[in-house]
Amino acid sequence: MDRFPDWKKALILDTNMLLAPAQFNVDVYAQSRELLPGKELCTVDKCLEELGKISKEKGMAKKAKTALEAMEKNRLRVARIGSKKDTDSVLIELAREGAVIATNDSELRKKLQKQHSSHVFLKQKKMLSYSGS
Repeated sequence: MDRFPDWKKALILDTNMLLAPAQFNVDVYAQSRELLPGKELCTVDKCLEELGKISKEKGMAKKAKTALEAMEKNRLRVARIGSKKDTDSVLIELAREGAVIATNDSELRKKLQKQHSSHVFLKQKKMLSYSGS
């Protein structure tokens, strides 16, 4: 894990986007690279912590393990934020710094839209879509 130097170059996958390959059999990594080729795919330590908690939930352990394997296979960079804030607050803050957030969380998407931040979401459970500002 490391500190990301320039958030304007980042496409941050949140926890539910990391789980999407296991849940919907969609390659969010390849689609992200195709959709926004100039962005570096990454996630933050808060999302990795959430994934760790999910991996202990009954019925979600296998999906979380698949998500972790996909992260490793795709060499997903994990940025160390070290914040005490909740994950959504961290992602909103990073979006203000210019990062694009990849999320399927409808509440988070509303907050990102309200502040006119760019984000990526899964459309019809099979393809990524970009909402830029």
